[in-house]
Amino acid sequence: MKSLVIMLVGACLVVGARAQTFAEVVLTHVQQSLTTSSGSVIVRDEDIYFKLRTHGDAEMARVASFEVAVNAGETMTMVFDYTITLSNLGLPYPGPRTEYCTPISFVSQCMEPNGAEGTFAQVLVGFRDPRNVNPFIDMTIDEVTLTEAGSGGGHLFQSGRLTSVVTTNAESGVDFLSAIVFVNAFAAPVPEASTWISMLAGMFLLPVAVALGRRRVPSMSPGSRPQ
Repeated sequence: MKSLVIMLVGACLVVGARAQTFAEVVLTHVQQSLTTSSGSVIVRDEDIYFKLRTHGDAEMARVASFEVAVNAGETMTMVFDYTITLSNLGLPYPGPRTEYCTPISFVSQCMEPNGAEGTFAQVLVGFRDPRNVNPFIDMTIDEVTLTEAGSGGGHLFQSGRLTSVVTTNAESGVDFLSAIVFVNAFAAPVPEASTWISMLAGMFLLPVAVALGRRRVPSMSPGSRPQ
């Protein structure tokens, strides 16, 4: 039991030694309302949990799609609640990547590490793939872009709302509205001094726990009886 406790403590120290550089976006709520000549009605109002997070030296993208249907003279409004969390230790970043740009050309945002760790997050709503667009549907685009970079590190948290308005110039129209999320982190591969101390402590405790677990219980000689 004692060896198990030491092993768990050591494992926690090693895991905790990982540099806390990450970018995270969570879409938490969506509301869809339809406005007609007779008034406005909410057709969707619910909590969601659409999360994208990256840590280490990596980048990720994810898309959530929602069907929208409007008739001539109607307006569909989609509202997304979001949270963005960015964090980095500000350690020197020697590469290998020199730049990160979002892959959508007409709204592309770019970020350079400039020699130090950095994080980036972007949420874009109302985007439609131009290769497959209903020409009778119009959507407004809303977006938020945040970065946290530079020596010394930092932590940033922001929550807010993004809105896209959908209309049609035809008798009726149906299309898909997308919420696209991009996250990126330039993370140094070498932990800071305090992280090294934590990692070494964890590495020291793990073999101690293994050694304790391998202790043999003294065996009784044949014919002996317990006293």
